[in-house]
Amino acid sequence: MVHMTDKMMIFRALVGSGFTPISVLPAPNYHLFNVSRTELLGTKVRYMIAVSSGRLSHSDIEWLVKEAQRQGEALVFVGETDFRPEDVPVISYAQFLDRLGGPIFSLLPLDEAYAVRLVTLGHNTLPADIIGKPDDLFEQYVHAGLQFLFRSRVVRYGQDRRGEPVPDGIAVGRSIPLMLYDVKAAAKGYKMNMEAVRQFADYVEEFHRSYETLIGKVGFFLVISGSFADDEDALEERSRDVQAKTGVPLSFLTADVLGSIVKRLVQEPLLRPALNWSRIFARPVVRLQDVEKQLRSRAKDGVLLTMRRP
Repeated sequence: MVHMTDKMMIFRALVGSGFTPISVLPAPNYHLFNVSRTELLGTKVRYMIAVSSGRLSHSDIEWLVKEAQRQGEALVFVGETDFRPEDVPVISYAQFLDRLGGPIFSLLPLDEAYAVRLVTLGHNTLPADIIGKPDDLFEQYVHAGLQFLFRSRVVRYGQDRRGEPVPDGIAVGRSIPLMLYDVKAAAKGYKMNMEAVRQFADYVEEFHRSYETLIGKVGFFLVISGSFADDEDALEERSRDVQAKTGVPLSFLTADVLGSIVKRLVQEPLLRPALNWSRIFARPVVRLQDVEKQLRSRAKDGVLLTMRRP
């Protein structure tokens, strides 16, 4: 059987890529996902996606082909098969996730209220419709947003590592530079003083001492808050301070910009692989315009149209 974690990953990836679930049916050798999606020209297409944890047998394939024809659904096999029927795609699990724009680890960024709540929490204020501690919830929302954008797992240390010389999290993946990040909920905007510079530099140096020989040097250090109390020139100066000490620049990301980037890519999740995050984080202050510029450039290439095909 398909493992529960795999089933949830598939479900999130399908929903995040614009598919509407119809049913999920378990079988001894596979799980069957019946979904629909409105494609580029406005046509609503129904799909039958058979995801196997082993090899699909000849009899399984024959039955699925007939069932898809009976229901008028486009059939896709994910996994290994005994044979490949004509005109039916057979792809690996990794290829399946890649064609959907990569895995989605949480449905939180797909919530329509995500961006608004993110900004509220970033200013250390609790939205009226949720409960908990604003600073901890802000970390959770940022963590979910970064995982969605980067299409890879983001390690969040969480409240249990308070007091240790570690940042709030680490992002590492094939398509992104190695990044540390720290989340600061602040009612009046986070102030980047020299104590913060020393703290972030310590985080980088400690990480390099522990992990540089295993996974390499950190590329960027993200500082994420509801807003910042310093102007852009001052933030750029603080970034240079940390870079001079550690070789790693700071990139400052507001909750509003993070929420806007997530919202933009929730609308077009298959565009996520097109982004060059090294370019986006090269500025001391991250801008939505840089994301939009890259997306417009990739759209001109025409390659993104082919990525929208399931």
